[in-house]
Amino acid sequence: PRYGANSGKENPDFLNYDLWLEQVGEPFLDKRILERTGALVFQFPRFDTRRVPAAEFYERLAEFLSLLPPELKYAVEIRNPELITPEYVGILNETEVTHCFNQWDSMISPVDQMRAIAAGGGLTAPLLVGRFLTPLGYSYEAAGKLLEPYTA
Repeated sequence: PRYGANSGKENPDFLNYDLWLEQVGEPFLDKRILERTGALVFQFPRFDTRRVPAAEFYERLAEFLSLLPPELKYAVEIRNPELITPEYVGILNETEVTHCFNQWDSMISPVDQMRAIAAGGGLTAPLLVGRFLTPLGYSYEAAGKLLEPYTA
């Protein structure tokens, strides 16, 4: 229901490098912006790996990451713990991209992500990135209720 008429349909622009470069990447290559830019994070929400099998995701991710301009730094945030495998770590290392350690309701803890990545060979990118979005085990909606009211 969240995606309305697009629910269940394949996104034709999923990991579309040309579209990303045109709409996002090119402005960051401007020297004045580049010198102040940290890692760009590619965040993938939890998805059904029966619809997009891990092998297909890894193949498309590897191709996309291999095209990225090397002047920038990048991180990949996935929210499917079963995708943190030696193959995933290898793709990141081959493309000098890091994993974005994250805390989200259905994701394993950042410490367990570190362990899984270490078991997969460890990261070689020159930086680490983290996003800690909700308390462990809380959905975004539940975390919002937990933290109400929002006041300045």
